[in-house]
Amino acid sequence: MVGQPLADFVKMRLDERNVELASRQDLNIAIDPEIFEILRNSTAISTQKGSAVGLLRVGSKRRRTRAELDELEFEERERLQRE
Repeated sequence: MVGQPLADFVKMRLDERNVELASRQDLNIAIDPEIFEILRNSTAISTQKGSAVGLLRVGSKRRRTRAELDELEFEERERLQRE
């Protein structure tokens, strides 16, 4: 086995191991399916692997661009001038 078949086999074995480990160590939680869907679809919760520090690096999808920051600053200045 090489290539994709090997990768599929390894993923399948890891998934089986994780399910068994979660059951054995009582790591599973009960959650309402509706709440689970809300959390899974939420943009405020990161599903990326890694620590919070890792999510701040330049390539992170959660980091705002300079243009977005400039736009927010411009909008804030306009709002303050109107008041």
